Amino acid sequence: MKRLFSAKLIAALSVVAAVLTGCTTGTEETLQYVNLSQVSCSFLGEGNQPLVIEVKASPATWEATPGATWVKVERTDDRTLTVTVDDNDTGAERSTTIA
Repeated sequence: MKRLFSAKLIAALSVVAAVLTGCTTGTEETLQYVNLSQVSCSFLGEGNQPLVIEVKASPATWEATPGATWVKVERTDDRTLTVTVDDNDTGAERSTTIA
């Protein structure tokens, strides 16, 4: 039986955008953005390979925090987020966000 997991990375976009916005001390406007190569994903119940997501952000300072203990995230460089999930042996559908 396929057990699917949905990870919504939209929360990551919101958090990163909030972190990147701030006060400026001049009249110059600085373009700040975050673009993700994938904003949601699904995994099978077991045997999944890590998912690599390309992150384009300006400025390049960002972080990601998983919303569940069975999700691992790793920032491998300024432009890459790797998501790994533990096998789901519960039989129940799981869902979480990455912020």
